[in-house]
Amino acid sequence: MGYYDFHKNCCIAMAIAGLSVLSSGLTPPVYAQPTRTSTIQSNPKSSVDFLNRGRDRFQRRDYKGAIEDFDRAIILNPNDANTYYHRGLLLHELGDNLNAVLSFDRALQLNPRYADAYFRRAGARYNIGDRPGTIQDLQLAAKFFQSQGNTKGYQQAQNLIKRLSTW
Repeated sequence: MGYYDFHKNCCIAMAIAGLSVLSSGLTPPVYAQPTRTSTIQSNPKSSVDFLNRGRDRFQRRDYKGAIEDFDRAIILNPNDANTYYHRGLLLHELGDNLNAVLSFDRALQLNPRYADAYFRRAGARYNIGDRPGTIQDLQLAAKFFQSQGNTKGYQQAQNLIKRLSTW
């Protein structure tokens, strides 16, 4: 591999690796809410309680606790796309890209218009070497971001598609 190819591949890898950074503005940040969280931590009862506690734990980098909460939320409500999405984010963060893709797959089965899930699954697919899947997911993310009026998400997906067109 020559310098040009190496440099080009590094640039693409950095662009895709930056999906988390680029998409940080696409979903609302999760801020800890001590009163609500302490109640949830001491007495979770519903899938929403477990999801919220899992999101809080994920933000605090308690990955083991977060995955346990996401899994419990899924047991209580296996039809919540948002829980699968958040579990996918966590698995991607941990470098478990194959299982992240599977979680995003389930989220998208439950909500086929979930633009953020397509966008994040593109990053996991890139990391496992699935070029066609990466581009397809970015195209779908762009389509749904545009139809939902999310200009920033649409532009980010389009920019990554352009960068990957030479991959």
